[in-house]
Amino acid sequence: MRRISIRYIGPLLFVVPVIAVIVALQLVSEWEIRKSVDELAGRVVDQVTERVEQRLDGDLSIAVQLTRQAELMVEEGTLDPADLRSWRPAFHDMLVAFPMVDSLAFGTPDGRATWVIRYPGEAGLEFAIEDDQTSGEIVEYTLDGAGEPGERLGSYAFDTTSRPWYEAAVEAGGPTWSAIYPWVRRDGGISTLGIAYCRPVRDDGGELIGVLSADLALLGLSAFLRSVEVSETGQSFLVGPDGNLIAASADVAVARPEGGRVPASEADDPIIRAVDGRVSAQYGSFGQVDRHLGFRMPIDGERYRVEVEPLQNPWELDWRTVVVVPESEVTGALDAVRRRAWLIGGLVALSTLGLGIVASQAMVRPVLRLVEGVRAIGSGDLDHHVAVSGTKEFAQLSDELNRMAGDLKDRLKIRQSLALAMEIQQKLLPAEPPAITGLDIAGHSTYCDETGGDYYDFLELDETAQGDLIVVLGDVMGHGVAAALLMATARGILRSRAAETGSLGELLTHVNRQLEADTGGERFMTMILMVVDVRRGTIRWSSAGHDEPILYDPEADRFAELPEINGLPLGVMDDSTYGEASLDGLAPGRILLVGVGVSKVGGKSRTTGVADGIDGFHPQPRTDIPPCAPPIRA
Repeated sequence: MRRISIRYIGPLLFVVPVIAVIVALQLVSEWEIRKSVDELAGRVVDQVTERVEQRLDGDLSIAVQLTRQAELMVEEGTLDPADLRSWRPAFHDMLVAFPMVDSLAFGTPDGRATWVIRYPGEAGLEFAIEDDQTSGEIVEYTLDGAGEPGERLGSYAFDTTSRPWYEAAVEAGGPTWSAIYPWVRRDGGISTLGIAYCRPVRDDGGELIGVLSADLALLGLSAFLRSVEVSETGQSFLVGPDGNLIAASADVAVARPEGGRVPASEADDPIIRAVDGRVSAQYGSFGQVDRHLGFRMPIDGERYRVEVEPLQNPWELDWRTVVVVPESEVTGALDAVRRRAWLIGGLVALSTLGLGIVASQAMVRPVLRLVEGVRAIGSGDLDHHVAVSGTKEFAQLSDELNRMAGDLKDRLKIRQSLALAMEIQQKLLPAEPPAITGLDIAGHSTYCDETGGDYYDFLELDETAQGDLIVVLGDVMGHGVAAALLMATARGILRSRAAETGSLGELLTHVNRQLEADTGGERFMTMILMVVDVRRGTIRWSSAGHDEPILYDPEADRFAELPEINGLPLGVMDDSTYGEASLDGLAPGRILLVGVGVSKVGGKSRTTGVADGIDGFHPQPRTDIPPCAPPIRA
């Protein structure tokens, strides 16, 4: 790739994405089709579920209200539990006013019962009564439009207390919904499935008077599902957690002739059976599906989209809505989308190819000029000016290259200036220690940067011949040029005043006052001055924020405790004064002034680290004593 020109790579970079775009468009088209199928199926199941929930919520809430209304009528005395025949007009009027409820019934613990019922698929209402006049049987009559009894239809033995709606209310001890149960006709045949809202009625003492029941026939729910359009051949059905059918849009039975319920696995519809088999295999049963479930499956050679949604209702009915939609009914309408995707992809591919050829040629020219400019700057021609016209980005890049060349030029000048400053600063330090009889003198400073604020000096007094020497050690806060300038200033002040008479403390006080006036207290440095009098065997020192000198006694093999007279660093406060300390009877040994940057040696304390670096002391001056600085620096 490095040997191929961008003239040829450019068009390829456009052609390859074009091919990828064509493939991607096709994949996106297929994805959109599947997404559309999913969205449509989702909308259908949402629509069916919402309408079923609305239908159930309306019907069930009416059933609740009617039983409550009847209970209030009992409490008010309008309905007399001792005269069940008088209940007929009230029950008749309620069913006429609310056709979504198919039956209103009342049964007592002693076996008496009455109801008004509307059987699905039959015209008119029927009235049933079991009391002291019916000889222990339930007798059914037709009702005319005014609610008056007409033809006697028949009678049969009937046990009120064993009916599902009666047992559910007694077991719950309060209002509740019964389980789904078959409605049995007088001839023993099964009419439909029903569900009842049953409410126990009690007297003031809490004794059970009887049970009220408002029933809904689920056959009407199947008719309602058929009225909800799913698709041309799609269908929907309701199923309980036990897998038994509740209602279905397909023409299938939900109850057996002998009274049992029909499981979805035994339905007369192959689609319902196939969906039940898939759910049972994957989840065990419909009762295990507690959230929305969607999947695809083949049924009789055709693929279907299946959506299962738990029914959301305030009555805690644990039902599932199932919607089955053939994918062919959706994808057929989306084939045009696929064809348009191919057409658009081809047009985009041709357009992008032409654009890539033009754009690559336009990009090559400024890139080559930029390469030429970079080579010139890299070869050292920092005055070379790169001028590239064209797009904003190329112009910005050429400006940045020119700015970079200028910055490099400035940095070279700064580096040269720093090198010169380092050379000058190194010359400000002693080139070599003075030769004084009785002293082995060494000094060393290593800077972190090109320049710094570390400073040491040896100042010989007028009486140097007698063996006196001022040793100076200082450390400026910070590094770099600013620290070096402050160090040079302090050196000049010190050297200009060192020859005058006065104590070391007075000398530091003078230096401090001058530095504070120059810096305004913004910068400071530490310093220690020490006079060594070899002839008298004494030392004097004064410190401005610096570590005390370390004095080692070779005869006792210990470090001497020196008095602390430390003052503030120089340049902090103009009125700072500094004292002076002295030590007489100096034994032969070595004196080391340790800078601030060397508080530990090899991870050890100052005294321990320095002691490890001292290779021996000699009581008398000798010419073969090894230099003291190298072992201590090591």
